[in-house]
Amino acid sequence: MKKILVVDDEEINRIFLVDLLKMHKISASQAINGLDAVKKWSSGDFSAILMDIQMPVLNGYEATREIRDLEDQKGLQHIPIIAVTAFRTHEARQECFAAGIDAFVPKPVIISDLLNVILPFTREQ
Repeated sequence: MKKILVVDDEEINRIFLVDLLKMHKISASQAINGLDAVKKWSSGDFSAILMDIQMPVLNGYEATREIRDLEDQKGLQHIPIIAVTAFRTHEARQECFAAGIDAFVPKPVIISDLLNVILPFTREQ
C-alpha cells in the first residue's frame, strides 16, 4: 500500500488530512514540522508528501530544499511534494515551485482538488 507523509504544525490539519486519506484507503504518517518531515522521509517509504509551508523549526520551503538536496546527493528517486498552504498569492505559488515543490493546494482545502492532485501518486504501479 502506498503511504503519504502529512506535514503540518497544526494538529487539527494533520488529523483532517490523515482521516481524509484513510477514507480513500491511503495510509498516512505525520510530521509536526519541516525537520521532522526530513527525518521521517529519510527513514520511510512514502509515495508523496503533503507539506505545509509556514511551520516552526524548518518551514516547508526549507524542508523541500533539504529533501531535494538529499535526493540529488544520494541519487534517490524524486518524491512528489504537494504544498498544502494558506499562502494563496502568485508569489507564494512561485516560491513553492522554486523550492522544488511539485503541486500546490490552497487552504482551506477543497477535498476534490486535493484528491485530484494526490491520487495519481498513490496508485500501485
